[in-house]
Amino acid sequence: ALPENHKLLPEIAAMFVTVGMCEQAVNAYIRCNHVKKAIDCCVHLNQWNQAIDLAKTHNVREIDALLAKYAQHLLEKNKTVNAIELYRKAGHFLEAAKLLFKLANEQTKKKLKPLQIKKMYVLGGLLVEQYHEQMKMTSRAKVKDKKGAMAASALAGFLEEDATAITDTSI
Repeated sequence: ALPENHKLLPEIAAMFVTVGMCEQAVNAYIRCNHVKKAIDCCVHLNQWNQAIDLAKTHNVREIDALLAKYAQHLLEKNKTVNAIELYRKAGHFLEAAKLLFKLANEQTKKKLKPLQIKKMYVLGGLLVEQYHEQMKMTSRAKVKDKKGAMAASALAGFLEEDATAITDTSI
């Protein structure tokens, strides 16, 4: 109920973070223009999808570097499955698939249960499919934007031609 940029919003947001209420904390931080703190809140509470969405919406470029750094930290602690899950939640399906295939290859060398290894390869394939679907959606959006821009440009050209034609005929 507080107005935008109220001095208590950052304090309230910090309280939400301490009790794990990410969405409420993010809303409070955004209302007081603390986008970086909102993203940090999402990272702290492992809400990577939301962190990346916020970063894209507000043109913050540091999130991919932070994501890679955290994934590397998990890999150094031999928490490959956690790193895979991190990348998957963040929408970095190809990186998740690569790690999953690497894990499956390691398990194959150890000659562990073949059925579990097959499941890893299938899951890796599904992640690659999600990556391809994501690329299709982004390319469609770009094409749609380009078509819209081209249409607007063409329309502006036609209007300019009409304005020139009207001016020429009135002379």
